[in-house]
Amino acid sequence: MNKIFLQISLLCSLTLEARSLEVISGGMCSGKSAELLRRLDLCRHAEQKFVVFKPAKSFLSDSIESRNGSSREAIVLQDEDLGEIAKTLDSDKAIKVVAFDEFQFFPVQIIQEIYNILHDKNFNVRIIVSGLDKDFAGKPFGPMGDILAMADRVEKLTAICHVCKRDNATMSMRVVENTDVVLTAKESYVPVCRDHLHIPGE
Repeated sequence: MNKIFLQISLLCSLTLEARSLEVISGGMCSGKSAELLRRLDLCRHAEQKFVVFKPAKSFLSDSIESRNGSSREAIVLQDEDLGEIAKTLDSDKAIKVVAFDEFQFFPVQIIQEIYNILHDKNFNVRIIVSGLDKDFAGKPFGPMGDILAMADRVEKLTAICHVCKRDNATMSMRVVENTDVVLTAKESYVPVCRDHLHIPGE
């Protein structure tokens, strides 16, 4: 059964258009990185070469890591190095898939970089983005609002609400009294549904 499922999944992955943009979004603990890793694993089985980028601002390791323990190495980009994305693709035409994790931490200038790649016929690549769509106040997080608008395909994932325990959490609630937009400690947030979202200071 697993072998049949893998064959079907591979077939589906191969039929996705090149020069396309997919976005995996949702709140914390919703399995965004795990889903990104799953898609990259399908690319590996399909012998599609890929490259993965993540922002230095994520304050985590230089790899994609899911909560179930899976991981994959990534190229860490500083804000001023966004031009390296196109340079990497230009230097290796075998790359078919470009992935981004923790996309919410990239500067907004990355939107233009991705737009240029998608509309340049020299780059025949499929782009997969994973990131938190909303900040602790429920507002679009960094460049996520723009990338969601540009996407050809969007998958929004949910988590278990910390309060009501239903599988409807789309928000990430801050549980420390701090109004900075970015806090990276995982213990500073819990996943909640909209009904149980409390915004510090409100």
